[in-house]
Amino acid sequence: MSLVEYQTAYPWAQAIREEVLGLRMPPWQAEDGFGDFKNGHVLTAHELDMILEWSSGGYPEGPRNQSPEPLILADDWTLGVPKITLEMPEAFTLEAGTGEAVRYFVIASGIDDDRILTGVDFRPGAPAVVRGAAIFVDASGTARRLDIADPRPGFSPVEGNGFPAHPPIGVWTPGQPSVLNNGVGYTLPGSADIVVRVHYRKTWITEGTEFEDRSRVGLYLADGDAAGLESMLVSSPVEVSGREVTFTHLIEEDLTIVALFPEVDIESSDLQIEAVRPDGKRVPMLWLREPDSGWPTRFWFNDPIMLPAGSQLEVTTCWTRRRNEYREKHCSAMHKPRSAFQSTMLPGDWPRTTSGPNQGRTLSLTPRGRRPA
Repeated sequence: MSLVEYQTAYPWAQAIREEVLGLRMPPWQAEDGFGDFKNGHVLTAHELDMILEWSSGGYPEGPRNQSPEPLILADDWTLGVPKITLEMPEAFTLEAGTGEAVRYFVIASGIDDDRILTGVDFRPGAPAVVRGAAIFVDASGTARRLDIADPRPGFSPVEGNGFPAHPPIGVWTPGQPSVLNNGVGYTLPGSADIVVRVHYRKTWITEGTEFEDRSRVGLYLADGDAAGLESMLVSSPVEVSGREVTFTHLIEEDLTIVALFPEVDIESSDLQIEAVRPDGKRVPMLWLREPDSGWPTRFWFNDPIMLPAGSQLEVTTCWTRRRNEYREKHCSAMHKPRSAFQSTMLPGDWPRTTSGPNQGRTLSLTPRGRRPA
């Protein structure tokens, strides 16, 4: 819903206060001071004080003769003009009687040779109902076969259909900034498809209304040599006892972690990820309180974390209730072997590879969480 005008915002004053105090809005779940991220999305202390003072003090409108100019929402790409702009082949209709839906859409990339994607952006075709999106690369043709078999545009998620087989190359949530990397990115194989998972959700304001969506994806390509990122899933035990679970993953080669992408598939009150170097030194990476799968986020580190072989990634989670069995959880973090790049770094640049382009690998650390219905 829109809250850019006083008349639409003040009826929600108390709800705004509760969401801000509960640190649920803006949707940035990382605990401040436990990891440093370039795409942080939090209110400053001054902004927080202003909202709380307004919502607790009768939420006044203020002098009408000092009202700001109406806000015009830009339809520009947040990362600048993309090298390639793709659009859903067909418009998808969200029927009036459907309140929530998840749908995958397959788009041909139009690229014949392998390239490196340094950034991905997304523009919703129906912003009122598009809650979020995830962008995948599929070189296997699996998504296209599923699309052809479904009579409607795209296809619905079905467990066991073989897609997706890898974590997304990009996630989009309203209000969260996209990230453009320099010198590293995801490999986009020639003739591969771009697959967009769109999450639609209506509010009480949009219930009963039909919407048509034809969203767009912007691809940003490296102009020169760049190291390719990959993802590696780290799995937790399938059976546990008690409310706290800790599991580790051994790092078998020198690497640099550049981002974390958590997804939690069970009810969880806390999720904490630390790196433990061979000398026992602990490196805080990410701490989420009450992880919410409704706001998927990839956390990009301001400064990549270099870990020597023999280090461990330690993941600790506290469940909100006891369970002896739960769905398998994963963690993903993006990395490159240290041997693939020089130690010299320029401000704002990623280390460049010395053994040729596309020699880097990425580790993706992905815990998964879902809130109780």
